[in-house]
Amino acid sequence: MQRVYSDHADAQAARHALATLQQRYVSGLEVFAEQSPRRCEWYRAAGQHGGGERFVFEESAQLSSASVNLSQVHYPADAESRLRAATALSAIVHPAHPKLPSFHLHSSLMISHEDKRSWRLIADLNPSHPSAEDQKLIDELFFKVAPAMASQAMEGGSTYFFIPALGRCRGVSHFFLSDYCTDSVEEDLAFATGFVREMICGYLGLLLNYKQNLPEVREDEKAQQLAYHTLYFFQVMTLDRGTTAGLLVHDENDEGTLGSLPPRVDKNLLSSWMSRMQEPQDLLLKRIIDSMPSQGVVEVDEGLKKKLADVIRSFYKAYPEAIALQARMPTAFQPE
Repeated sequence: MQRVYSDHADAQAARHALATLQQRYVSGLEVFAEQSPRRCEWYRAAGQHGGGERFVFEESAQLSSASVNLSQVHYPADAESRLRAATALSAIVHPAHPKLPSFHLHSSLMISHEDKRSWRLIADLNPSHPSAEDQKLIDELFFKVAPAMASQAMEGGSTYFFIPALGRCRGVSHFFLSDYCTDSVEEDLAFATGFVREMICGYLGLLLNYKQNLPEVREDEKAQQLAYHTLYFFQVMTLDRGTTAGLLVHDENDEGTLGSLPPRVDKNLLSSWMSRMQEPQDLLLKRIIDSMPSQGVVEVDEGLKKKLADVIRSFYKAYPEAIALQARMPTAFQPE
């Protein structure tokens, strides 16, 4: 099977640039994890409308899980989709050691049939054991690569990743730049790829620096990490618009769309949050919990991810109005 990619010049340029960054990230993770990833491919409409490939790192002494996904889908002018092409690099790393923070990174270029284009750039640091130094490092990177936009993007990220039912955010450093576009296609591509490159290099540097002096893991630290991974899972499954949209559009890449999920969660902790949720989101969480095999710690494997994807699709088909209860998208970027 072969993937046919978009013939739009801007989409082609974005895919080639992001593919280079994907390989850079994967190579750096190979050094950190001391292992090679599994390469997975997926196809949109049997490859006629593109697809993607992702590199998945299995659980090891260094990583709980990691997924680095590059995709491009495209549609003809007579298709129902308003998009001509969508190109995205999405990555999530969950280190094994509780003292090492998880990191989520997303960069995508959307091109409409009217040839309107916009970039979306997201980065967020997710520690189970927050460190002021780590947060300062990532926040300073935001201002380094986007000095004129960092404040707006960080505020937008904090809003997007806020969890109303728990009264707190997922993560500590957030950057969400929505609908970014100026008059220069080339400068926008350079800005977007520069942002991704700095985030990759900064986070890999953080991981490799930590690796030299990691203490033995205590049981209470493992428990705190599991609780945080459960919160991360909760936010993705009930609030994340990007994840939900990906699952509702098609079922050809469910494992990749849910690639950000941590390897295991606490089912009892999830259940304790159900009473805090609005209707009908409480029903969504109940269905998610009911799809899990047992009480206590639950492995989030490929089989469960497929069940979870089906739960999401079934729920929003029955309750389409519940989409309004998901995270608020930041306002579009306005160039000065």
